[in-house]
Amino acid sequence: MPLLSNRFREQVSGVSGFITEAFDGISASFESLWGREHNPDGRHGDINVDSLRIGGRAVPLTTAYTATLANVVNTSVATTMVSFYVPGEAMLNGDRIDVTTFAKVLNNTGAARSFDMNVIWGGQSVEVLNVLLNVVGTEHIEEFSWNMIRDGITLYVGVTLQSEGYAGTQPDYSGIVTGINFAATSLVEIQMNFVTADANLYVKPQVTKVIHVSST
Repeated sequence: MPLLSNRFREQVSGVSGFITEAFDGISASFESLWGREHNPDGRHGDINVDSLRIGGRAVPLTTAYTATLANVVNTSVATTMVSFYVPGEAMLNGDRIDVTTFAKVLNNTGAARSFDMNVIWGGQSVEVLNVLLNVVGTEHIEEFSWNMIRDGITLYVGVTLQSEGYAGTQPDYSGIVTGINFAATSLVEIQMNFVTADANLYVKPQVTKVIHVSST
């Protein structure tokens, strides 16, 4: 239903056609903006905002990225286990990206095995983990979580492992990548490699969630 009734338009048109056209333009613009976030019955639909405050407090906005997964099986070569793209200019100063992966893990080699993990952002790499994986004779699920925070041209990276299968000797759980061009669209890769390949040693990611949390 038009915002301006035909009766109103007829009365205004008697004064000036220009006024009628102006009101029609305002009405069309308002209806267009209203329709973006409202359902036909007038209730709110999706809300498109640059920032959000509830009760006077800023609420961080989040964006989900689609991840590509690959198994790391019987290899000592660095393999990209998780990867995703971050659009140029999207990672603002202070923003954070959280990556959570649940993977099937097996070490049935008869001995604890060492593996490395690296995070690569747009070609810039940092080792964030070197740890031993204890012998666990049956396949089981383990959680890997990475956190990345931008500070200027620097990316701080941390990793958390949720498992009883690790026996790290002075493991490195964090790292720094410097000189990143955040203005460019970047491929982010999480790579893993075992120091010694074995057919009874693998990590197979099953599901991953990548969430970009705005600092504003």
